[in-house]
Amino acid sequence: MSERILITGASGLLGAALGLGLARAEHNVLGIRRSHPRSLPFPETCLDLLKFSELDALFAGFRPTVVIHAAALSRVLDCERQPAEALLQNVKTTAQLVQWSHAYNAYFLSYPLIRSLMDSAAALPRPICQHQLMSTARRNVMPRMLSRDSRPR
Repeated sequence: MSERILITGASGLLGAALGLGLARAEHNVLGIRRSHPRSLPFPETCLDLLKFSELDALFAGFRPTVVIHAAALSRVLDCERQPAEALLQNVKTTAQLVQWSHAYNAYFLSYPLIRSLMDSAAALPRPICQHQLMSTARRNVMPRMLSRDSRPR
């Protein structure tokens, strides 16, 4: 059965690689990017993830069965210089995507942008290396991600 897979950060390294593999496996993939247009073998839309009303409409129209959240403010120096922006993009957006995934009974997958849970609003997200994450996702996550047995009940 083909899944409807929504990928945020579709123009980034991880999002593009996952989208390519899933599109080749004949899943219905829709990518979201904020900028950085690329020639990808799956449909994509340009959308700011902080515009929740537009994102809500996208969820309602596409009705994903799987959501892969690969978008983030990932440069450590940018996060340190703009902690409020990092909090919005890396935490608030992720929380909203989790809520919509739950509402649409979609499987949610997000790579660990935050090394440890934040104890206070002053704590900064600590991104990990995307290369390390991508190799882990290829080995461990992708084969199980589309298995109906691994979907939360």
